[in-house]
Amino acid sequence: MRAVIGELLPLASRVVLTPIQSPRSASTDQLAEQIRSLLPELQLTRCVSLAEALESVTGDSRVLVTGSLFLVGEALQLLDPDEVTAREQGLNDWLPAPPPAGAAASVGTDSRPQNVNR
Repeated sequence: MRAVIGELLPLASRVVLTPIQSPRSASTDQLAEQIRSLLPELQLTRCVSLAEALESVTGDSRVLVTGSLFLVGEALQLLDPDEVTAREQGLNDWLPAPPPAGAAASVGTDSRPQNVNR
């Protein structure tokens, strides 16, 4: 995490932090601590939601949304909800994607995504 933050911070005039709905995400406190240790003078804002964060940057000429794909997916849905398909929305819900048409569905009780690269 620190390496990615270190690469992006010099390009930023400010950073807006927001929590995401993922059990694997870093907290805004953790991110703020990393940012402060690398660039203490950078303007840092914490928002309670991505919607609030996007509202806070409405007048900015350029905005970079970075973090997890869950955050980027949520941003796409908020910015242009008509363009987000049901399948894309499903990717943000921590549920397995529906099987392709004609594929046999597997039966199980664990709905968490599985790492196939074990």
